[in-house]
Amino acid sequence: WIFEEQFLPVIAKNSSTGEPIPPEDIAKAKDERILRKGREVLHRLALGQLELELLSGFDPKGDESIIGLQRRLAHEYLPPVDVPPKSDISMLQQIFDSNASGHHASQYRYLYSEVMSFDAFEAFRDVGFQNEQGMKDIGKKFREDILNVGSS
Repeated sequence: WIFEEQFLPVIAKNSSTGEPIPPEDIAKAKDERILRKGREVLHRLALGQLELELLSGFDPKGDESIIGLQRRLAHEYLPPVDVPPKSDISMLQQIFDSNASGHHASQYRYLYSEVMSFDAFEAFRDVGFQNEQGMKDIGKKFREDILNVGSS
Protein backbone atom coordinates (compact mmCIF):
# COMPACT_ATOMS: atom_id res chain seq x y z
CA TRP A 1 0.00 0.00 0.00
CA ILE A 2 2.90 2.31 0.60
CA PHE A 3 3.55 2.66 -3.15
CA GLU A 4 0.01 3.84 -3.87
CA GLU A 5 -0.24 7.33 -5.34
CA GLN A 6 -2.11 8.83 -2.40
CA PHE A 7 0.34 7.51 0.23
CA LEU A 8 3.85 7.62 -1.21
CA PRO A 9 4.07 11.38 -1.90
CA VAL A 10 2.95 12.08 1.66
CA ILE A 11 5.78 10.09 3.24
CA ALA A 12 8.44 10.33 0.50
CA LYS A 13 10.36 13.37 1.64
CA ASN A 14 14.02 14.29 1.75
CA SER A 15 15.17 13.57 5.30
CA SER A 16 17.41 16.65 5.40
CA THR A 17 15.28 19.32 3.71
CA GLY A 18 11.75 17.95 4.08
CA GLU A 19 11.19 18.59 0.38
CA PRO A 20 9.08 16.05 -1.50
CA ILE A 21 11.06 13.44 -3.41
CA PRO A 22 10.85 14.22 -7.14
CA PRO A 23 8.25 12.19 -9.07
CA GLU A 24 10.95 10.70 -11.32
CA ASP A 25 12.77 9.30 -8.25
CA ILE A 26 9.50 7.86 -6.96
CA ALA A 27 8.89 6.28 -10.38
CA LYS A 28 12.41 4.82 -10.30
CA ALA A 29 11.80 3.34 -6.83
CA LYS A 30 8.52 1.82 -7.99
CA ASP A 31 10.19 0.33 -11.08
CA GLU A 32 12.97 -1.13 -8.93
CA ARG A 33 10.39 -2.66 -6.61
CA ILE A 34 8.60 -4.31 -9.54
CA LEU A 35 11.87 -5.68 -10.92
CA ARG A 36 12.92 -7.01 -7.50
CA LYS A 37 9.52 -8.65 -6.98
CA GLY A 38 9.69 -10.25 -10.43
CA ARG A 39 13.10 -11.71 -9.71
CA GLU A 40 11.87 -12.97 -6.34
CA VAL A 41 8.92 -14.73 -8.00
CA LEU A 42 11.21 -16.36 -10.57
CA HIS A 43 13.49 -17.55 -7.75
CA ARG A 44 10.51 -19.03 -5.89
CA LEU A 45 9.31 -20.76 -9.06
CA ALA A 46 12.76 -22.26 -9.60
CA LEU A 47 12.91 -23.45 -6.00
CA GLY A 48 9.37 -24.82 -6.21
CA GLN A 49 10.09 -26.76 -9.38
CA LEU A 50 13.35 -28.07 -7.92
CA GLU A 51 11.50 -29.23 -4.83
CA LEU A 52 8.75 -30.91 -6.84
CA GLU A 53 11.21 -32.72 -9.07
CA LEU A 54 13.32 -33.84 -6.12
CA LEU A 55 10.31 -35.14 -4.23
CA SER A 56 8.44 -36.73 -7.12
CA GLY A 57 10.53 -37.87 -10.03
CA PHE A 58 14.22 -37.45 -9.40
CA ASP A 59 16.24 -40.61 -9.89
CA PRO A 60 19.57 -40.38 -8.05
CA LYS A 61 20.85 -43.24 -10.23
CA GLY A 62 19.72 -41.54 -13.43
CA ASP A 63 21.71 -39.55 -15.97
CA GLU A 64 21.20 -36.16 -14.30
CA SER A 65 22.91 -35.39 -11.00
CA ILE A 66 21.20 -33.43 -8.27
CA ILE A 67 23.53 -30.50 -9.00
CA GLY A 68 22.75 -30.85 -12.71
CA LEU A 69 19.03 -30.68 -11.93
CA GLN A 70 19.54 -27.52 -9.89
CA ARG A 71 21.58 -25.91 -12.71
CA ARG A 72 19.08 -26.89 -15.41
CA LEU A 73 16.16 -25.42 -13.49
CA ALA A 74 18.10 -22.29 -12.58
CA HIS A 75 18.80 -21.73 -16.30
CA GLU A 76 15.12 -22.38 -17.15
CA TYR A 77 13.62 -20.04 -14.56
CA LEU A 78 16.15 -17.38 -13.62
CA PRO A 79 17.61 -14.46 -15.53
CA PRO A 80 21.27 -15.16 -16.38
CA VAL A 81 22.51 -12.71 -13.74
CA ASP A 82 20.75 -14.75 -11.00
CA VAL A 83 21.93 -18.23 -12.02
CA PRO A 84 24.19 -19.40 -9.20
CA PRO A 85 27.75 -20.47 -9.98
CA LYS A 86 28.37 -24.18 -10.48
CA SER A 87 29.73 -24.63 -6.96
CA ASP A 88 26.74 -22.90 -5.30
CA ILE A 89 24.22 -25.35 -3.85
CA SER A 90 22.20 -22.76 -1.94
CA MET A 91 19.00 -23.62 -3.82
CA LEU A 92 19.30 -27.25 -2.78
CA GLN A 93 20.15 -26.21 0.76
CA GLN A 94 16.99 -24.07 0.95
CA ILE A 95 14.89 -27.05 -0.18
CA PHE A 96 16.51 -29.46 2.27
CA ASP A 97 16.27 -26.97 5.14
CA SER A 98 12.58 -26.33 4.59
CA ASN A 99 11.80 -30.03 4.16
CA ALA A 100 13.78 -30.94 7.28
CA SER A 101 11.62 -28.43 9.16
CA GLY A 102 8.45 -30.11 7.88
CA HIS A 103 7.65 -27.44 5.31
CA HIS A 104 7.17 -29.53 2.18
CA ALA A 105 6.26 -27.68 -1.02
CA SER A 106 6.83 -24.46 0.90
CA GLN A 107 7.82 -22.44 -2.17
CA TYR A 108 4.48 -22.94 -3.87
CA ARG A 109 2.63 -22.26 -0.63
CA TYR A 110 4.54 -19.00 -0.37
CA LEU A 111 3.61 -18.06 -3.93
CA TYR A 112 -0.02 -18.90 -3.25
CA SER A 113 0.01 -16.63 -0.20
CA GLU A 114 1.41 -13.85 -2.40
CA VAL A 115 -1.52 -14.29 -4.80
CA MET A 116 -4.00 -14.23 -1.91
CA SER A 117 -2.35 -11.11 -0.51
CA PHE A 118 -2.46 -9.35 -3.88
CA ASP A 119 -6.13 -10.26 -4.38
CA ALA A 120 -7.03 -8.98 -0.92
CA PHE A 121 -5.18 -5.72 -1.53
CA GLU A 122 -6.94 -5.29 -4.88
CA ALA A 123 -10.31 -5.67 -3.14
CA PHE A 124 -9.42 -2.80 -0.80
CA ARG A 125 -8.05 -0.73 -3.67
CA ASP A 126 -11.19 -1.29 -5.76
CA VAL A 127 -13.38 0.05 -2.95
CA GLY A 128 -11.17 3.12 -2.63
CA PHE A 129 -8.93 3.94 0.29
CA GLN A 130 -10.94 7.08 1.06
CA ASN A 131 -14.26 5.16 1.21
CA GLU A 132 -14.51 4.55 4.96
CA GLN A 133 -17.67 2.44 4.87
CA GLY A 134 -16.38 0.42 1.90
CA MET A 135 -13.12 -0.21 3.77
CA LYS A 136 -15.04 -1.42 6.82
CA ASP A 137 -17.19 -3.72 4.67
CA ILE A 138 -14.19 -5.20 2.85
CA GLY A 139 -12.29 -5.52 6.14
CA LYS A 140 -15.20 -7.43 7.67
CA LYS A 141 -15.43 -9.69 4.60
CA PHE A 142 -11.67 -10.29 4.72
CA ARG A 143 -11.84 -11.16 8.41
CA GLU A 144 -14.79 -13.55 7.91
CA ASP A 145 -13.60 -15.20 4.69
CA ILE A 146 -9.85 -15.41 5.28
CA LEU A 147 -8.79 -14.71 8.86
CA ASN A 148 -11.45 -16.55 10.85
CA VAL A 149 -10.63 -20.09 11.90
CA GLY A 150 -11.66 -22.54 9.18
CA SER A 151 -12.37 -19.80 6.62
CA SER A 152 -9.47 -20.35 4.27
